[in-house]
Amino acid sequence: MSVLTTPKITFYEAPLGISSTKVTIEGSWSPSQFVGHMSTKPLIQMRLHTWKQQYMSTIASVCLDWVVINANGTTKNILMLKLSDKTFAAYLQEETFMQYIQQVLDDANIYNVHNSFNNYTQAT
Repeated sequence: MSVLTTPKITFYEAPLGISSTKVTIEGSWSPSQFVGHMSTKPLIQMRLHTWKQQYMSTIASVCLDWVVINANGTTKNILMLKLSDKTFAAYLQEETFMQYIQQVLDDANIYNVHNSFNNYTQAT
């Protein structure tokens, strides 16, 4: 008899800075109590990348999202990292991991989407 288990997803978030020349993390990763689709806080969510990441002898599924949330009437940009293995917390500050995240940010079209979203919200 086999047992089906649902993987436990661990969420981390970091503040995201967006300028006309660079999109980058502006702080450290911290555990998140993100409630996702059932919350009124997320205004926009954009999937940036998914991949498999190895840390020591473990391989985890990873998902990276850019999320704009409503923080008491103002918008806040955050980077949301979802991991299928909670033992990866120590790996989040590794230089090679952070370089990879920055490469994903550099390749994404965040700035243009951010401007379009801001133009829309300011017009309404």
